[in-house]
Amino acid sequence: MANPVIHFELWTKSPEKLGSFYKKVFGWKIDPRPELNYNIVDTQAKAGINGGILTPKHDEPWPGNMSF
Repeated sequence: MANPVIHFELWTKSPEKLGSFYKKVFGWKIDPRPELNYNIVDTQAKAGINGGILTPKHDEPWPGNMSF
């Protein structure tokens, strides 16, 4: 793949709730970093991407609910 995706971010008003969902459904490891307003996501994939979950600093509307 010429330009693979290497990182994603999921945007939400409820990062704890969204992190719990992905942890339960997919077994992802979520490392909360409250001092950064960020949650590091380890998808446990041997050959895949990892990412983060956050609440954007600006109010909605956001251009979407994720970025790559």
